[in-house]
Amino acid sequence: MKGARFHLAALMVIGGLATMALPLGLAERTDFSPEGIQFFESKIRPLLVNNCHECHGNEKHKGNLLLNSRKTILRGGDSGAAIVPGDPAKSLLIEAVKYTNSDLEMPPKKKLGKQAVADLEQWIRLGAPWPSETALVTAKREHGFSITDEDRDYWAFRPVKHPRLAKRNGNQAPI
Repeated sequence: MKGARFHLAALMVIGGLATMALPLGLAERTDFSPEGIQFFESKIRPLLVNNCHECHGNEKHKGNLLLNSRKTILRGGDSGAAIVPGDPAKSLLIEAVKYTNSDLEMPPKKKLGKQAVADLEQWIRLGAPWPSETALVTAKREHGFSITDEDRDYWAFRPVKHPRLAKRNGNQAPI
């Protein structure tokens, strides 16, 4: 009886470790087609930057979800993995952007257009191609920002001016 329990426990541990290692193997995939990478760069990266990174980018991680690398997208957040490569129907990201779950509607302020959702589904069907794990999202935001004259006049951006020192004769400090 003890031997059977041991074997069952060992099998459960090995099965659990294998299940945990599966997403790690998926994250390391780098054999994506140039067309898949081009699709990601032209459609998906700008979509993520403009619609998702305000809450799930380098600075904020709402729901512990970070959308700046393939590895973090596969790892997911509090609700689980954001995507299942090859299967958009099982991907929480698609559920969120389609607003099919009232507890999971992203982006929260404005629903994505049908073409954007279709692009995300196609990207997941392709296996979620990503150029490399070192290439974090760097696409520019559409709104951008501008630097005003007032910003340029901020003390930290002014040229350094060396103060004039008063001339002194000899050492004034007694020893």
